[in-house]
Amino acid sequence: MRKFSLSRMLALLSLAILLAASGMPLVENLSVRAQELDYTYSIEQGGDSEIEVSPLVGGTSVQAFYDYRDAEAHTGLEESDTSILFLYEDPDGILSLVIVHDKPDQTGGKAIFEFGGVPDGSSFVVQDDVGDDLGFPRSEWIWLAAKTDGAAVSGSLENQEWTITIYSAFL
Repeated sequence: MRKFSLSRMLALLSLAILLAASGMPLVENLSVRAQELDYTYSIEQGGDSEIEVSPLVGGTSVQAFYDYRDAEAHTGLEESDTSILFLYEDPDGILSLVIVHDKPDQTGGKAIFEFGGVPDGSSFVVQDDVGDDLGFPRSEWIWLAAKTDGAAVSGSLENQEWTITIYSAFL
């Protein structure tokens, strides 16, 4: 399994997309630290130094943004043979970790994530396919050629410190 982590730390919010090519290390440290209610986020991947990122701020709920239909995500950010992870903040300040696997093409695939440090109260608020085995600490996605897969985790990521670590495998 590859390791990815995200951190929430002090700073302002703006756009960041975390990309992980299939078979490459995903993210090593995804965590948050709060100070005076200003937040910033950092990621660490494959032992590289942390980089600061910000959520994509949208005008709709994460469910509407993900726009699940036809067994596919329709965020406009999908990439072929790539899993993208990014933070999304809705108009009410609700923060979600969005995961999108692949772009509709000819490949299909399988991804397994082992999650650590997901805050209590968080859950999958978007699930791409009913048959996916999603949960904490382990989630598994399988998608066919010409489709995508993914999910969104939300419920308690805003206004608190956290570190989420994701070990990933792509088959």
